[in-house]
Amino acid sequence: MELHRSQSLDDVYSDKLIMTSLGLAPKIAMAETSPDINVKLASLSSLEKTTASLIHYCEKLEIRSQQGREFLSLLRQEIKKFGHLQTKWAGSIHSKN
Repeated sequence: MELHRSQSLDDVYSDKLIMTSLGLAPKIAMAETSPDINVKLASLSSLEKTTASLIHYCEKLEIRSQQGREFLSLLRQEIKKFGHLQTKWAGSIHSKN
């Protein structure tokens, strides 16, 4: 429950994974709803960095922890799929403007 207070690197990476993933929805909403192309592009850029961070945290946890490796591998694969969809979405936003 209090991962951010833990000294364990597993808990630190788990906390970062959770907190970073919670930031996805607002960034997606901003990129989708903003009429300003500069805000959309900044949101898309931020989403790309966030996706890369999520993959990084999954990889760190896979290396460090024996528990949950299969789950983390699946999660990482899903995040990569999300990244591919995000790239297509960004291309459609660029082509509209």
